[in-house]
Amino acid sequence: MKLIKKNKILIIIILIFGLFGFFAIFEYVNWWNQYEATVEYKKNECLTTKDKEYLKYCEMIKTSPELKQQDTVNLYFDLLATNSMRFFQIVSPLLVAIAAVYSFHNKLKSGFVKNILSRKSYKSFMIKNIIRSWRYAIIIPIFLLILFGLSFLISGHFNFYDTLKNWDKTPYVSLKHLQNTGLFIFVYISNFILHSIFSINLFYIVTKKSKNFALTIIGFLISYIGIYIVQEVFIGIYLLGKLLKIKQGTAYLNFSSIWNYTYVDNLLISLGVTLLLVAISIFVLIATYKNKEEVLLKNEI
Repeated sequence: MKLIKKNKILIIIILIFGLFGFFAIFEYVNWWNQYEATVEYKKNECLTTKDKEYLKYCEMIKTSPELKQQDTVNLYFDLLATNSMRFFQIVSPLLVAIAAVYSFHNKLKSGFVKNILSRKSYKSFMIKNIIRSWRYAIIIPIFLLILFGLSFLISGHFNFYDTLKNWDKTPYVSLKHLQNTGLFIFVYISNFILHSIFSINLFYIVTKKSKNFALTIIGFLISYIGIYIVQEVFIGIYLLGKLLKIKQGTAYLNFSSIWNYTYVDNLLISLGVTLLLVAISIFVLIATYKNKEEVLLKNEI
């Protein structure tokens, strides 16, 4: 019971992640069932119709491949494209940051941090808390790994190219990335971990000046959205796109690109951009908490 109470925020957030996964799978399965029913209905119509134009369509149905669930990879990315997961992509950085920084926020705002600093140095206290909080950066990758496993249970196969041929769809991942699977998986997972660390750092930065947890969340969202706009619109569209004529620059600067690699040509550039974002956030974080007296003064009860 004590362990549950200590990790109640983390448990709540894990349950929220689980709900998002459940609704995504529910959306997809519901769509698939409707799709199957529609195909079956059209086949039955072909048995009775006398309409010549419709009979031409029926010939196409006869020669088309047997209806089969798409492969695990395409199904997984289809799950990420559901309405539930699109919203999840927006709120997941906040949820991870809350789980990571909630304990530190309470210590700082309650004044309990002063008691701690009577036994250990301010520097070691900050370093220990920040590094410990970065462990929460694996939450999203673990969740996505579970979602991928569930995708396989629904699909049952990995015939990626058969899906593209039979379903006539554009893949969410460039085909050349799948030819170098090891590098793609490494970059894919690393980008989520690094982006989570960036979100955690940003939450720390906002925590210093906020008066309570609600204002910290609001401050985080405003800062996160602001950085998103500056990075994609001003740097990606105007600086890279219009001034420097670099095409698809926004594909690397768009936060959502770590979820969808359709327009990402170079995986290492994608990883480098995320690394740079983390490096800048660490620099700002260090500057924000460098002055012990200022931090304690701003957070006096």
